[in-house]
Formats: sequence, C-alpha cells, structure tokens
Amino acid sequence: MPVTLRSILIAITCIFIICAVSPYNNYLTGAAWVSADQFSIGVIALLSIIVLILNVIWRKLRPDKALTTTELVTVWCMMAVIASFPASAFVRYFLGPIAGLVYFATPENEWETLLQPYAPKWMFLADAKAAKYFYEGIPVGVPINWMFWIKPLAFWTAFMLVMFFMMIFMASMFRREWIENERLSFPLIQLPLEMCRQPEGKSLLNSFFRDRITIIGVAFPVLLHTINGLHRFLPMVPELRLWLFNMDPYLNESPWDAARPFWFNFFPSMVGFTYFINLDVAMSLWTFALLRRLELVIANALGYNVGLVHASIGYEEMGCQIVLVGFFIWIGRAHFKNVVKSNFLGKSVRHPNEPLSYRWAFSGFWVMQNPTSIPGTYIRRLHNGWNMDNYWLDNWKSV
Repeated sequence: MPVTLRSILIAITCIFIICAVSPYNNYLTGAAWVSADQFSIGVIALLSIIVLILNVIWRKLRPDKALTTTELVTVWCMMAVIASFPASAFVRYFLGPIAGLVYFATPENEWETLLQPYAPKWMFLADAKAAKYFYEGIPVGVPINWMFWIKPLAFWTAFMLVMFFMMIFMASMFRREWIENERLSFPLIQLPLEMCRQPEGKSLLNSFFRDRITIIGVAFPVLLHTINGLHRFLPMVPELRLWLFNMDPYLNESPWDAARPFWFNFFPSMVGFTYFINLDVAMSLWTFALLRRLELVIANALGYNVGLVHASIGYEEMGCQIVLVGFFIWIGRAHFKNVVKSNFLGKSVRHPNEPLSYRWAFSGFWVMQNPTSIPGTYIRRLHNGWNMDNYWLDNWKSV
C-alpha cells in the first residue's frame, strides 16, 4: 500500500510536538530526554497514543478509516528520523560551538586574535551579546535578534542535510545485502513493527497490546521511572535506586583500583534491548566490557599510565570497526560486485524493492561527499578563506 497524505500530516504534527517539547524538556527542566536518538521515549510515546487512542477511536467509529500498518510505520519512520535533530544529531552539538567561539574567548586563550579573525561570520555567531544571551539566558522582554543566527543556522542546516542525504544514498546501496541476503534483525525496529501490526478480526488492538506478559513488562519500568521522576521534583516521594551494588569499596588497592568505577546497575531498557538481539551478540557485549576493565587492571599492575591506556581504548574500538567493515565487505562481496558493475561496467540495475538504482545512489553519494562537487565547493572555499559575506551581498544586489 502506498504512503498516504494523512500519514504524512500526522507525522508532521508529531514532529512539531517533538521539536517544541524536546529543547524545553531536555535542556531546561533536566528531565529524562524525550528525544535523543532514533529510538526515543517521545517517539514511542506518541506512537502509543496514536495506536491506543486515535486509531482505536477510528476503528470503533469508522473501521474502514483506521490507520493501516503502512501508515503507522510511515508515521514512526518520520518521527524516528527527526527525533534526533532537536537532540544529539544537531542541537546538542552544533548550537554550542556556534556561539562558544565568541562567548568563551578570553585574554588567556587569545581566541579573539587566533581564531575569530579567520572564522567566517556566516558560519559562527559573531555578536558577543547574542552569544551571552544563548548561554546565560535572555532578559525578560528582550526579543531574540535572529539576524545574527540566520546565516550560521542556514549553513549548518545545509551541512546536516548533505550528511543525511549521503547516508540515504549509501543505505540504498547496502539495503539489499543487509536485509535480504544477510537478514539482519535490526532490533530497534522490532518493537515499533509489533505495535503497528493490524488487529486480528474485530479486535480494537493487536495481540501485542493484549498480551498479559507485555502489559506487565511495560508497566514495571513505567512505574519505576515515574516514581523516580516524581522523586526528582518532589523529594518526599521515595526513590527506587537502580544502582544495585557498588564494587568500588572492594577495589581500593592497586592494581584493582584501575577498574573503578564498577557498578552493577539495573536498566530495564537494556534488558528489553537484549531480548531483541542475538544471544552471541549480547554475550560479546558483556564479555568485552569486562575485558576492558581487566585491561586497565593489567596496565596498572605493569606500571603504565592508566589514563593513557583508558584513552587508547578508543583506538582499539576503531580497529574493531575496521575489521567489522572488512568482514561485511567480504561476506557481501557478490552484492558489492553487482553494485560496481552497475555503476561502471554495465547497465544500471534497479531491483524492485530499491528506491533508487545503484548508479543513481552512487552518483548521489559521490556528489554529496566529494570536495569538487557543489556541496564540497563551499567547504573548500571556506578552507581557502573565501569571504562568503561578499558573496551574499553581491548576489543580493543582483537580485
């Protein structure tokens, strides 16, 4: 069934709610983040409201007008992609540096002479008062001067769009190998898919919501985190601690103190996540987490700087990722050979389930990441110290 207009409109409405609530909730109140990544509390909560309330009412009054599985999945996909923008994918990491170049400049770090003269005003916030208002809060009654924000926000928004389009093109080349050939499980999508399935017969809810074990499993963490959330704002409400056992008092002698902090915690979300993944993968995560602590202990016993060893673990992770990429390329060599042939040696191939042909996907990926392409030209000109302000003025006059 094709994507419908009403599913897109419902998704857009939910996206506006996420983008309006997330900054206030995440950065001002300090509560649990309603949006952080592609599997956020806010996305699942809104999808639950749509399925349990909106769609139930629709199914009760007009069964033929109820949202289908395709429409519900469309709503979830659009929310899941955008949910990270007001959090970890954009706002959390980009707005701070945009204003921080001016706000954190001091006579000691000499940023005013070392960095600011070479930072284009269209890429970073140039006004000191606007940067101060961003970090310290704007006085009551003073409006936000958006003129200082338009250019940097436009640039970084365009940059993020280039990154996302690049990933879309890359996913078009990998999709068939991962989903149809290797049949990867993608655990983060299992829960939304179960929630979006159509009810059997005349039932208002599908079997997932009518399962007693599911209801108990959902109710337990919701009750647990609700009580702890109330404790945060109302201290008289008792707290249910998730830190079950602290091993630090037993690791106070060298070389074992290098393993600190060492806590045994209880995270219901991780319990649910491991339910969807392969047992071998879950065991690997647990095993290598312990091996990481053991590595620090051994380094401490041999007299190495534990801080440097801890920092070098990132290089080990990078090495593991390189091996993993090589492994994926090797087991998918037949598929990637077809991708190469489609782009350079023969007719462009487009499988029925693919949104784009491999040639279009590769061409789009190349254009987005290549420094000689249109997006890369702006980065290259920035690298060469090109004055974008004059470019904006010249083009504005010509219009």
